[in-house]
Amino acid sequence: GEMVPAQRPVLSILPPGNMKLRFYVPETALSKFAIGDQVRIGCDNCAAGLTGKVYFISTTAEYTPPVIYSLEERSKLVYLIQARPDKPASLRVGQPVSVFARGSGPMAATK
Repeated sequence: GEMVPAQRPVLSILPPGNMKLRFYVPETALSKFAIGDQVRIGCDNCAAGLTGKVYFISTTAEYTPPVIYSLEERSKLVYLIQARPDKPASLRVGQPVSVFARGSGPMAATK
């Protein structure tokens, strides 16, 4: 994939269909996600039942980015996962969301 310098905002104004969710998971949770998996998306004041589809999973760990509020603060090494929302019009760019794997707790996310 393309490299994005750390200080550059990752999200630019794109057609809604190109919106993507970026979230980070510790290695212990990586096995819960696979390409093509459906994830549940939750956020304040958004519609219930939002979902997305995983299309990218990093194979290399990175240090937790300072802008990400991980629910597992002890985990310093995390893996980037990206998903596309199934109903992008229901979400706002930059809105904090929670992403849930099948039958698991929330992961902090940004988009």
